[in-house]
Amino acid sequence: MLLLPNCTASADGEIYLIPKGYTGIIVIFYAQPNGKDIIKEGKSRLLEISKNGTLYTKFKANKGVMSISDTKFFYVDDQKNRTPITFDPENKFPKDSTPAIFALKDGFIETEKTGEVRFTAFIIGSFNNMAKYPDFNPLKIFNDSK
Repeated sequence: MLLLPNCTASADGEIYLIPKGYTGIIVIFYAQPNGKDIIKEGKSRLLEISKNGTLYTKFKANKGVMSISDTKFFYVDDQKNRTPITFDPENKFPKDSTPAIFALKDGFIETEKTGEVRFTAFIIGSFNNMAKYPDFNPLKIFNDSK
């Protein structure tokens, strides 16, 4: 019998801070030289989303395995008070106007200027307005917001 060591590394936890009341598409672009500095809270990455729904960060894309409980989403007001936002990877949302996180995806885009850019994207909104976002294009967001 051959035993191999566990090769699965743990990823850092992630805390997403989103401006209070924001709804729409959110995209985080990683390893950006002029991006926001790396900030950690305990062992978790602190990802502060701008009012336009984007974050350009110096963090590299998170690698390894992360449990759902290590990913947290909060609305943040001007006094830095946090209100949790529902995240259910099975997309079982409240059937009302309660904001929730859906359509979470990781990937990369290719640009002529910078080459491969890794990203995480998701949508925050209510069950009632999910249809407003049938698909979104991270490359367009990257190019339009620079």
